[in-house]
Amino acid sequence: MVSSAQENHLLAKRTERTYLSIVLIVFLGIHALLFFYDISNAKAFLEGDRAAHRMTSIVTVLDSLKDPSSIMDTLIARGVPGDYIFHVMAYSFYGSYTVILFQILLGLVAVVYVYQLAQLLFSNPILSTIAAISYILLPGSLVHPHTLVTEAFYNPLLVISFYYSLKYIMENGRANIIIAGLTASIAAFIRLIFILFPFIYFGIILFSSKGRKFKDGLIYLTIVFTIPVIWMSMNFVHTGDFAMGGSRFSRNLYRRVERMANLEPIDLDEYTVWAMDVDEFFEYLSQHPASFIKTLQADIYNLGLNTGVNTFAGRYMGLYEMAENKDYWKNVRDQQGLTGAFIELFNWSPLLIGINLIATVLWLLFLIFSFYGFILFLKDKQFSNIIKFTVLIFPIYIISTQFIASTPRWSHRTPTEFIFSIMFALASLQVGNRIKDKKTKVIAK
Repeated sequence: MVSSAQENHLLAKRTERTYLSIVLIVFLGIHALLFFYDISNAKAFLEGDRAAHRMTSIVTVLDSLKDPSSIMDTLIARGVPGDYIFHVMAYSFYGSYTVILFQILLGLVAVVYVYQLAQLLFSNPILSTIAAISYILLPGSLVHPHTLVTEAFYNPLLVISFYYSLKYIMENGRANIIIAGLTASIAAFIRLIFILFPFIYFGIILFSSKGRKFKDGLIYLTIVFTIPVIWMSMNFVHTGDFAMGGSRFSRNLYRRVERMANLEPIDLDEYTVWAMDVDEFFEYLSQHPASFIKTLQADIYNLGLNTGVNTFAGRYMGLYEMAENKDYWKNVRDQQGLTGAFIELFNWSPLLIGINLIATVLWLLFLIFSFYGFILFLKDKQFSNIIKFTVLIFPIYIISTQFIASTPRWSHRTPTEFIFSIMFALASLQVGNRIKDKKTKVIAK
């Protein structure tokens, strides 16, 4: 005989599966339609950031397989392998279509974990459904699975890693820490910039357990560094250089100063390669602080307010004409600021103007609700301070470290958007309940 408690538990699980099914139907419906579009428009696959460079790496690596002795030379020459090696594996079967299908699958997994993460925090299937569907509808979630970009691999890995990291804090379980570490290791192999966050999480483990779980923290760090260290060791054996290889850091410094040179006279003729040492960068920074601050302001606008809709609707879908130079809007923001970029918008097609205005309004509403959701979350006494810190520090770390890049793009914030989606859902449900309560009181009167 089943008790009432067991019946309630079974009903809750059934309800949770029903809502998750709705989320999966929405995701698969959207991406099935986009996949049919991919079949009819093969060029769309290469509309992602650095896609052409990444495709060259894929083709070069596949060609090197004909001569196994040249594989390591090729991998080292093409930069950090995580940037393209997973695409190589998928592309080797049926070209771009295999890559897209695999990326759609990863996107699906990410959406499931967004739903499960919301459930882990709030145990509310309606809230979890709102979070997952809002995540599905964001421009990055729409376009990344269908273009040749690292976000298609990197973002889902971070969602999974964060889910198990938080689950470990809330429920313990060594399996959680192992999965969190493994997915973080692969993510760090794709983008080395993530490699410092595991140290923060290690500190969270020690603090939350008052040092009692040092062994678990050490296991986590060991797993995280396994894949990057294996590659660095292989690189050392082959070249004598214990590094990931092909670092873009020095190039990013040069490109930053190059942007500053577009705002005031800076002589860069002495640089025969697009690279700059840190001390040289700081020398330029001390001599031209105003232009540096101006580019930094432009980056903040871009990272926070650029909806990403032009990448999806303009470049990928081809609904309207886009500037041939992908740095066009970056240069406008650098030189004319946010106001100038907004005014320049009206020199383009009416469709571009309309879609961007609608997308901007929706994005601002999303941000407002998300930040309100963060406030509600931080005020909620059911969560410990360590859980609140873990949820908060992740997006702070991801977003703040993007400024190491010469030009932070809107897509650089997408690894954090799953958390923003959950906070958006929390705020939406709260506002919706308040409106409902007010209507009930009015009717009662």
